[in-house]
Amino acid sequence: MTSELTAQRLARANRVLPQLAFNPLRDARVCRTCLGSCDIEGVAYCNSCRDLLRAGGAEELATLVVPLSYAGEMNEQLRKDIRNYKDGYSLDVRASALARLSALTWHFFHVHARCLDSLGTAVTHVTAVPSGAVGRRDGKHPIEALLRFAPAHWERFELERITDSTSRTLDPQSLGVPDVSLIGKHVVVFDDTWTTGAKAQSAALRVRQAGAAVVTIVVAARILNVGWAPTARLLEVYPKAPWRGDICPVTGGECPTV
Repeated sequence: MTSELTAQRLARANRVLPQLAFNPLRDARVCRTCLGSCDIEGVAYCNSCRDLLRAGGAEELATLVVPLSYAGEMNEQLRKDIRNYKDGYSLDVRASALARLSALTWHFFHVHARCLDSLGTAVTHVTAVPSGAVGRRDGKHPIEALLRFAPAHWERFELERITDSTSRTLDPQSLGVPDVSLIGKHVVVFDDTWTTGAKAQSAALRVRQAGAAVVTIVVAARILNVGWAPTARLLEVYPKAPWRGDICPVTGGECPTV
């Protein structure tokens, strides 16, 4: 990528994202896994993540979950974009939504992707979470357009949807892994949204079963239900500050030294 194009994309991200995105918190006020609100004060995980941990085991699920932004009633445009880039009613609506989401994913992959190497093993592979239903889409899933900015040295592979998934059940056997060597590797599993995390964690577990040593889930948006009392309480203490590109999604603060 030329320096001029990089500068243009960085300028667009810095213009668009403060109006679209919110930096997730990464501290004791949120779920240690998904950075959402916890339903029980003093407990490290939300109810959904506790269920997934019990079902899959902490050592077998993702090493780290990295949401790039919160989304919900607090920033309705991002929540709409997550839906519209795939299923918008017109080409223009889909293209506009994709352009805004692309600014978010481009910024992460360009500025912060190398921060994932701080987990101990440098990233070697990347894949996307497929649609939850077999045959849901013909051809490439729109999520591929958000992944096109991933570092070129990350080897790309596709998970196959074998059986339909459910929104809350951990089901790694619903996914097939191609003939690629993942033993001892660090794999990034990318998804556009996280609500309960079941689909993304199923993919992480399946990749672990294929031999990956480290699995990082990166999601464009962590959906928050503002109508849920714990989320409403969280947002009362959430710093009402615009998105900042210098806040590392991996650490929640400064970028690590890699």
